[in-house]
Amino acid sequence: MPTIDRQQAALDLLTNVKGFDPLKQLFWSQLNYERVNTPLPRHIWTTTAANALVENPILFAAAGTGARGFASRRTVEAGSQR
Repeated sequence: MPTIDRQQAALDLLTNVKGFDPLKQLFWSQLNYERVNTPLPRHIWTTTAANALVENPILFAAAGTGARGFASRRTVEAGSQR
């Protein structure tokens, strides 16, 4: 896929991300990251970050020795918008 087409496909996926499926598609299909799908324990996060999560984050993609993709749902404080 030419670079411009790949960039546009990534932009289209990120424009209105709702849920993890578009992110997984971006990392797995567009960027060709390896599928991992491993939960990450919350105890390795700071207390503030851990308290902001609804559930443990998921490491869903990896590439090489350093590139990783992970996601988690976070809590929303009353009166704030996402």
